[in-house]
Amino acid sequence: RTFEPARKLATVPETDLGHLIHGGFSQAETFGTLAVDRAGGVHVYWLDTRFMDDAGDTAALVSVHSTDDGRTFGPERVLLKTGMCPCCQLAATLGEGNALFLGIRYVEDGNRDSHVMRSDDGGLTFGAPVRIGGDLRWKIDGCPLKPTVVAVQGSRVYAAAFNGATEKTGVRFAASTDGGRTFGAFEPVHPEAAVSDYPAVVALRGDTVRVFWHGKAGEDPARAVFGTVSHDGGRTFAPVERLVAGVGVGYPNAIALPSGTAALAYVSGGRIHLRTLPGAP
Repeated sequence: RTFEPARKLATVPETDLGHLIHGGFSQAETFGTLAVDRAGGVHVYWLDTRFMDDAGDTAALVSVHSTDDGRTFGPERVLLKTGMCPCCQLAATLGEGNALFLGIRYVEDGNRDSHVMRSDDGGLTFGAPVRIGGDLRWKIDGCPLKPTVVAVQGSRVYAAAFNGATEKTGVRFAASTDGGRTFGAFEPVHPEAAVSDYPAVVALRGDTVRVFWHGKAGEDPARAVFGTVSHDGGRTFAPVERLVAGVGVGYPNAIALPSGTAALAYVSGGRIHLRTLPGAP
């Protein structure tokens, strides 16, 4: 009902990088995400342009952390000084114990592929980014503006993202059975769709995972929210369902509820809506 006054968590540099960033910005600290653990930890991450120069247009990954439910925050931590696609949203997800995962889009040799980073100390430090997709590389001279979303259930880590590396573009899904250290095939979730984009993934009890996205399929030209579910850890999926149709439908987001069900939020008709879906078969 009420909130405290906003606090600035990022240091805003005074240097002007407008010739690199474009859009009228001199600096950018953007696409923030956070994860909140049960021990009072609040972990905030964002993309930061302060280290950009004429030799490269990639952003840094910077974080701050609180151990007292957000009342105070420690100093900034520069996790990666370069290499981050500067306009592709971040996604933070907690795992078991002190594990924390980040879905990112990392730049290598002009490829802007989806990666997952794993931390085993509560999000303070991370291992090297793990690329999803094998030989499927998306080379693009510019920011795709596409997030990589992640969900975790035990040692299983699920990731989904839009990929434009092939003639048939769209949302793809990959699963890891070793805690995000390696990923299996990066497969399309809705290959018959004319458009599929903006995925959301939620891991439920056991080996159940739900994937949502918005797209266009069949003879209906309007965009709708679609979904599918797997009960074997992402190896096989049920047929795609058209879950929501209407005016201005899109932008799904989902979380797992303590009851074992999934909560799906989406936009329709200029309003935010919410529905729940079962976790069990």
